[in-house]
Amino acid sequence: LKACRAISRLAGLEPTACCPVRLTCIRVPAMAIKMGINGFGRIGRLVFRAGMENQKVTMVAVNDPFMDLDYMKYLLSYDSVHKGFKGTVSTKKDGDKEYLVVNGMPVRVFHEKDPAS
Repeated sequence: LKACRAISRLAGLEPTACCPVRLTCIRVPAMAIKMGINGFGRIGRLVFRAGMENQKVTMVAVNDPFMDLDYMKYLLSYDSVHKGFKGTVSTKKDGDKEYLVVNGMPVRVFHEKDPAS
């Protein structure tokens, strides 16, 4: 229990409850988690949708070197399995910067083949 609390503090998280059976903590972050997606294929879009539905997550960036901005908008808006996106999806360009604007929140779009660069 002490180790669990110490690890939580080091990670900047607040332990809200500890389960003595599993010996793990359920932690709630003090602020929203900022998330970026590398790859906007089937799985990347599903993770993006899940992140947008979770109030504890803020989607900040998407990187896909092979997909243009309008096609990202189309694929996020319409899914043959999960149906239409529940919300608004639009695009925005500001100079050389591109954004997916999802439910009014701008998400920066990158097209880097090497994400480390």
